[in-house]
Amino acid sequence: MKKYAAVLTAFLLVFGCAGFAACAPDQPEADIAAQSVTLDETQLSLAVGESATLTATVLPEDATDKTVTWSSSDEGVVTVSGGAVTALAEGGATVRATCGSVFAECAVTVTPAYGPVTAQEWTAAFDFGALDNFSLTAHVVSEEEGLDLDLIDYTAADGRERLVSRVSGELVAYTEETQEGSEYAYMACWREDDGPWIVGGANTSAYEEFVSGAVLSVLNPVITGYEMFADSYDEAQGCYTGSLTMDEQAVNAVLRFAQGRLRSVGLYAEREGHAMSYEFTFVYGGQSIQLPDERVTQQTWEAAFDFDAFDDFLITVDCGTSMSPELSYIVADGRASLSKQTPDGMFETIYAQKREDGKWDIYRYEAGKGELTRTQETSLYASDSGVKPIADALAAAFADFVYEELAYHGAVTVEGETVSYTVSIIEGRIVQIDWQGGWSLEVEYGEQEVTFPFETE
Repeated sequence: MKKYAAVLTAFLLVFGCAGFAACAPDQPEADIAAQSVTLDETQLSLAVGESATLTATVLPEDATDKTVTWSSSDEGVVTVSGGAVTALAEGGATVRATCGSVFAECAVTVTPAYGPVTAQEWTAAFDFGALDNFSLTAHVVSEEEGLDLDLIDYTAADGRERLVSRVSGELVAYTEETQEGSEYAYMACWREDDGPWIVGGANTSAYEEFVSGAVLSVLNPVITGYEMFADSYDEAQGCYTGSLTMDEQAVNAVLRFAQGRLRSVGLYAEREGHAMSYEFTFVYGGQSIQLPDERVTQQTWEAAFDFDAFDDFLITVDCGTSMSPELSYIVADGRASLSKQTPDGMFETIYAQKREDGKWDIYRYEAGKGELTRTQETSLYASDSGVKPIADALAAAFADFVYEELAYHGAVTVEGETVSYTVSIIEGRIVQIDWQGGWSLEVEYGEQEVTFPFETE
């Protein structure tokens, strides 16, 4: 009996489970996620008011959910709906198409809607001094002079100005409007040809001081030439074209305006077979200016005073009371020279040649001859300049200096005398050190040369 019961139990287990499985509902198929999104365009350029449609492709084709969500990084410039992109304002924005966890992007540049202007708008468009948020770039190309650079790069925003001018050398300047009742209308800081920052007051803006004259001297024939251009507007190209005479030379001009504002001026000429052009570009709104910040870390500060680590530089020291520097030390290509004033008011020059073993051969120059006087481990800077004790003391005093008005200020004791120093650092390198009594040390890096006036062998 037990035997039949066991067989019956086994029978029920097998066929009962089979029956259960046969009656169980079908399991749903797993969702297939989107793995990629691509757009038919990754860059678009539209004028204000124009539209374009982007098409998104989602893979794999059998993805369960291929719904695409569209978004714009700046809806004040570009809007997007269902892939339809509309340009609202000049600028740039990124349109993104997202499906699940994957997305694709298209960079959209919005250019002005160019159009003609009235005579009154033409004249007002050149009154840049009345604007408070715009940028102006003047690019010059001259085959004859080998120029291809931004001659002027100027920005005004929120009561501040930034100017880079290469009209004469390189000038970098910043201004900021002062509070009402201040002694000066502007606080200004500027530097020329990689020199130290100079901070002071000014009653004229950077635009009035450095930009207006240079720009208007070039553009004046255009500013007063509306009648010459009035009938030359090209609707297809969105610009005025014409020819005028500047400095007794024929010049072709192309001007573009948008919303009554000047956007660009191109002046093109050819002289003695060489092409020359000025291209002025203007952008309005959306500008910002950050004043320069030359603060450094302690490590950078210490490294900046290690002049022996540089192999191409010039140090000059003067006290501001004579035309000649008190000391001049120059290193280039394994050679060095040191010229300094002696106690009797005369100047002596010492030369050095670096040997293959790293030591320096020191030569004294006198009566038209060079004499090898010694060989030493250290450079002339370390042994004879007198600058190293000051540099070492400053290098060790980082914590004692305060960064203010684009320079470091502090007092250091050197050889028993406590002196106040101002240290100017640009891009991590010392460019000038000033201290009490009118003394200053200036450093120039690169493009140096040391020539011996005698044979070393």
